[in-house]
Amino acid sequence: MKVLSKFFMLSSVMLALVFASCSGDDGTDGLDGADGVDGVDGAQGIPGLNGTNGTDGNANAQVLFYDTTTLAGAVFSIDVPEFTEQLLMQSTILVYTQIYTGEYFQVPGAIGLAEITSGAVLDIEKANIYFYSNVNGNPIEITDGDILAIKIVIIDSSSFINRVASKSATAKDVLSVLKADGVDVNDYEAVAAYFNL
Repeated sequence: MKVLSKFFMLSSVMLALVFASCSGDDGTDGLDGADGVDGVDGAQGIPGLNGTNGTDGNANAQVLFYDTTTLAGAVFSIDVPEFTEQLLMQSTILVYTQIYTGEYFQVPGAIGLAEITSGAVLDIEKANIYFYSNVNGNPIEITDGDILAIKIVIIDSSSFINRVASKSATAKDVLSVLKADGVDVNDYEAVAAYFNL
């Protein structure tokens, strides 16, 4: 019995010591450690492949240039191999003269030379530009050097209409669409800028 009583006493003391050692206040937090060194950048990756080139913006229009500085007479006859029967039927064609001052004038119409008007007859592989008096309608001879160039703008009507289908034009022909877009077809520079020619 004495042995058992000593055992319980000893056990009680040990438990008291264990609880006493656990009841102390928490210590102060330690300082944060220093930041680690940044890692080294990885090797550069392989460059990606180039993208496919897009379609040119003026694929539906082209301009043909003819130097006419040496031409003279009441009619300038120009070979235009691009003029096929199908092209003449399906495309819109605008013709301009450039006079010695550098200005462009639409054909048909006055060409900026005294009382001279122009007209055009377009045929397969040929363009004939006529000059006549806007007073009496008689043919007028043009002196060489007065007209520097003839420019012919060919607009593929079908692709042009498809390209601007989302615009607010009411008519389905190229000239009406150009007008709706604010382009003066009498002004070659405006047409060239519109089509990026």
